[in-house]
Amino acid sequence: MDEERLREMAADPRFVAGIYNYCDRWCERCGYTSRCLNYAISQEEFAGKDEDEQWKALGQLMRQTASMVRTEMEEDGVDFDTALQEEAESRDVIDLKAEQQPFCAQARDYMKAASAWFDSAREVFEMEKEEINDALRLELPRTHPEQTARTLNDATETIRWYQHQIYVKLIRAGRGIMHREEPADFELEDANGSAKVALIGIDRSIRAWDTLYRTLRDGQDEILDVLVRLERLRKTAEATFPGARTFVRPGLDELPEEP
Repeated sequence: MDEERLREMAADPRFVAGIYNYCDRWCERCGYTSRCLNYAISQEEFAGKDEDEQWKALGQLMRQTASMVRTEMEEDGVDFDTALQEEAESRDVIDLKAEQQPFCAQARDYMKAASAWFDSAREVFEMEKEEINDALRLELPRTHPEQTARTLNDATETIRWYQHQIYVKLIRAGRGIMHREEPADFELEDANGSAKVALIGIDRSIRAWDTLYRTLRDGQDEILDVLVRLERLRKTAEATFPGARTFVRPGLDELPEEP
């Protein structure tokens, strides 16, 4: 994609400005892809290409984007390379400070607890798989093995999708409120938007873990432990970012989803 095409797409009014800034990146389950510039670019650049071709296209796109930003900054009298270096150094310091906060520590604990549970639950899933296959083969009455399989798969995919993203989004949220003693309005807004994405991930993960608790025949005690960690994290995040729940994400909280 050349720079002219990139600018043309960016000016297209059907795309909601910044809709991709506060989403969960789960395009396959998103009802707003037709309004998202990032999605349109990815479809135009990466669809139908193998992994090597996709990486090459991504590298080219990043270089073009950096070139556009460089040009605009230099037109404003800002040295791009110096600003980039200063931003990287500042972000490292801020990220370290954010990582030490309770909400990030709890998010790390949750990540580890979730991974440990899935590692220990392999036999539980194997037993459930055997029961589902038996129910399908024997056509047992009053059983819904296909629905059970879909339910378990959906819950597992949801947990795995948000497991690490929650931490990443809370780091970004922490970066916004720890940038300085009195963060600017746009920094507070970004912190609330990022925290809202994390909270949405926590909410959906709690529902998914509850589904596993009610569906599986073993491992409930360990699941309850994970749920306690998540609920504690949710309360800490809500207390740290009181404006997160009411933050209005561009497009996502303003427009109806596509059918």
